[in-house]
Amino acid sequence: MASTGDFQLRPFQKLVLQHVLKGRSVILQAPTGSGKTRAALAPFLQNLAKQGDKLPHTCRYAVPMRVLANQFYREFQSTAEDIDKLAPTRLVDMYRKIGREAIAVQTGEQPEDTQLESALTFCTIDQLLASFLAVPYGMGPRLANLNVGGVAGSYLILDEFHLYPLLREGKSAFGARTTAIQMLRLLKSITPFVLMTATFSTSLLDKLKELLDAEIVTVSDEQELLDIAQGRSRVFQRSFEPMDAEVILAEHNRRERNKCTLVVCNTVLRAQELFLQLQRAKSPSTRLVLLHSRFSVADRRRLSQEVEQELGPQHWQNGTYIGQDILVVATQVVEVGLDISAEVLHTENVPANSLIQRAGRCARFAHQQGKVIIYTLPLTEEGKEASTLPYDRDRCLATWNALAQFDGQTVAFPQEQILIDEVHTSEDQQMLQQYEQNEAEILKHIFQSFNTNERSVSSTLIRDVSQVQILIHDDPSAAIQEAPWQWQSFSMHPGSLASKKRWEALQERGKDLDWVCKEAEPFLEDAPVDGADGIDNRQKTSYKWKPVANSEAVRKALVIALPSQLARYDSELGFVLLDDTLDGIEPNGYQSTLLPQTSLDYGNMGSRQTSYQDHIRGLVQAYNGGIRHEINYIAHRLEGEMGLPIGTVDQAIRLAIACHDLGKLNLPWQQWALAWQKLLWVQQGRTVPYQLSDAGFCFAKTDHNYSREQRKLQNQVQPKRPNHACESVAVGRRLIAASLGITKNAGKEYRPVLRAICGAIARHHTSQASSYGVVTLNEHAKNAAAEALHIAHQDGAWSYDIAQLSPSIDKGDDLAPATAPTPRITRPEWECGRIGELETWLYFVLVRALRLADQRAG
Repeated sequence: MASTGDFQLRPFQKLVLQHVLKGRSVILQAPTGSGKTRAALAPFLQNLAKQGDKLPHTCRYAVPMRVLANQFYREFQSTAEDIDKLAPTRLVDMYRKIGREAIAVQTGEQPEDTQLESALTFCTIDQLLASFLAVPYGMGPRLANLNVGGVAGSYLILDEFHLYPLLREGKSAFGARTTAIQMLRLLKSITPFVLMTATFSTSLLDKLKELLDAEIVTVSDEQELLDIAQGRSRVFQRSFEPMDAEVILAEHNRRERNKCTLVVCNTVLRAQELFLQLQRAKSPSTRLVLLHSRFSVADRRRLSQEVEQELGPQHWQNGTYIGQDILVVATQVVEVGLDISAEVLHTENVPANSLIQRAGRCARFAHQQGKVIIYTLPLTEEGKEASTLPYDRDRCLATWNALAQFDGQTVAFPQEQILIDEVHTSEDQQMLQQYEQNEAEILKHIFQSFNTNERSVSSTLIRDVSQVQILIHDDPSAAIQEAPWQWQSFSMHPGSLASKKRWEALQERGKDLDWVCKEAEPFLEDAPVDGADGIDNRQKTSYKWKPVANSEAVRKALVIALPSQLARYDSELGFVLLDDTLDGIEPNGYQSTLLPQTSLDYGNMGSRQTSYQDHIRGLVQAYNGGIRHEINYIAHRLEGEMGLPIGTVDQAIRLAIACHDLGKLNLPWQQWALAWQKLLWVQQGRTVPYQLSDAGFCFAKTDHNYSREQRKLQNQVQPKRPNHACESVAVGRRLIAASLGITKNAGKEYRPVLRAICGAIARHHTSQASSYGVVTLNEHAKNAAAEALHIAHQDGAWSYDIAQLSPSIDKGDDLAPATAPTPRITRPEWECGRIGELETWLYFVLVRALRLADQRAG
């Protein structure tokens, strides 16, 4: 794929490009395999290559499953290098200077871009929404406010919308699908987006156009559909017998040579069971591959690449398969992303939208003729039809009945749309009706999440039973004390793991073990007594492992560990719970390992003694070196929506940078810093007394390597380190207000900007700070602050008056008391209308810019 956007585009892809570059967001529906991804990325890549201003220079591409995120990442990971070869850009170098890759993947198992810093990030919808809701996965609670601006300030692509979950098995108004709609409604005036799937119902398309004020792009022209199909076709056939190894092999072996079959099961367990059955019964010449979501990162990448290699376009010639005899057993991981095709697709019955996605992996390439066989679900030991989970039973039944009209017939895009409308129209209409009835409640939860950062909101606004990450390790307490998500883990539905039968089986098998299941729990190890904002932005959160008492606790856990006697992993079957469900599978001693780091870890860099002025200089360089470029688009959109002059957001960030650590100029803070440096000096065995080289030196940073030993050593320092973030607001608020032109009688329109700046400063170490104490600036503070403001100003069109700096604060207070109708820092809210929403986005953009600059400054 060319990376500059200079594509040979289909008509519908050109239409998407035109709309987006004209400032219009798009809702896109097109057949599977037609190039929706290319259509959505083309405007972004073209704008990025030209370093234009039509779109943000960052893109977050969200998909429903991590395997799809990984697949897209593999396909596009060299895009930045390609752009650099063809355009006057230096994307690769620019991002590597900050320890990041220009193209990244962000999932629970591959957290390469937890802070959403790359130019293009492929992520799951769970990761995107959690970041937007200020409860980002894979990051400690102190960083909760960092990623909201990284979502709002990016070009958003939301793919395979129909697979986003709703609570209560799709029957609730809450969940990722409605939260995504609400997010786009909130951001539609400042954040460009493409929302797409192959399977929108007609009524859903029409309503989303109204709700999101977006352009609809569909493919209805007969000639364009013929061009997309390129002579391929597929026949749908129902089977009233459950899918098993015997019928699959009978169909597979009808062809004498060059046979390729794809089998898709609804659950990992059924796929594993069928794989073992086929392994025992297949011909030695048939290659058998299993692919599902519970393989390691490396193995799933290898297996996906092998399947794409064998079933990809290079092994098809004029519609005829010329590859080796192969049979692939998979789960819904193959529904989207993989560029593969099979002659015959066997699939368990699923809702129409998922069925069409699966069918897109049969007869996918030009001139192919394929067959899709849909099976009823197998019976349980009690003689009942197996559970349809993770799919809705009513939708599965409706699909089965609707398929009767196409049984044995060719099904193309028009027939697929008939299926979608028949099966999903009522569901979509119900979802939209429930959304509109509960919109105020959804908004309430979103802004509650902005204000509280309580992770429990994810169970309401994303999914009620998110995937729990399972590590296999016999002693996690000793080995895994930081960042457990950076270890090899396997995701599983908590309800499946915590089912009565399975939980009891694990308890029985582990009755002689010291423990059966442990949960990772964050805590601040050796927490300083000076409060949360005394902790540097780079300091990591520690974790301890506590035993899980019952199955209900599993449902609430994010990361758990099982001993190797109760779970195993191998590269053929993947992750297996040893609950005796699969016969003959025994422990093999597997232990989860630390995943390779693909980006710079700020937490391992430590800090060095730095003056206030040099610290500010470092932040300004970091801001100018990339952050300013990243936020330029949303800055201009916010200025336009808020009626502010161009450059206001830039001024706000520079004021925040210059003033964010004013509280460190407090005399007690400077005394603490000096005492700590002297203690370290002695600990290092120095015999010459420690002295500052300049009598007017004001500390902003001290030497600290974030080791456990140094954290303990800091507890010996007297005086104890005071807080400084909210104190910075207390002494600097008047100066900031004056710079913005705010007086008692003028500058009212800048008050939201003032609150947003103060909010960013108050919460640049932790997202919940609001209280400040007594402050007495030391004798050199005014000079240090004046120099810092000069450094940040850089001949801007705005002014400042250092005389407005408050030299002392005699009494502590709260910047955002719950009872205050107008707090002095931004309180995210929607009840006050549009200006309240815009102030919220401004705050999140400012705090992101400040925190990233603080991290990168060194």
